[in-house]
Amino acid sequence: MKRIVTATFLGAIFGVICTQISQQGGDELTISAFISILLSRALLGFAIGISKLKMKWWSHGILLGLLFSLPIAFNAFSNSLQNNILLFFGYIFLGIIYGFLIELFTTVLLKMKNNEEKAVPQN
Repeated sequence: MKRIVTATFLGAIFGVICTQISQQGGDELTISAFISILLSRALLGFAIGISKLKMKWWSHGILLGLLFSLPIAFNAFSNSLQNNILLFFGYIFLGIIYGFLIELFTTVLLKMKNNEEKAVPQN
């Protein structure tokens, strides 16, 4: 449970960072775009926290970061901005980085493994 909460919290923090990076172009984010980015990154953290995939920690973070960044990356094409391709690849690249960092913090630094199983008491 601690892993899920920690990974989700880290995802939300990276979501705030991602919204700040998105505003660097000078255009203000709409509230729906802000919430979409924030929830997308928090969902990435939650998915990393609950995932039981048997992979190396770094490849697990990269794979989930890529997968959970695709919906928001394709949403970049609905913007009226000129650099939609840059936004598309930027969201994917940052998702991969955030997935890697969430796994790094939870698995390596805080030592919260994703394959912990609790024994069920027998009656």
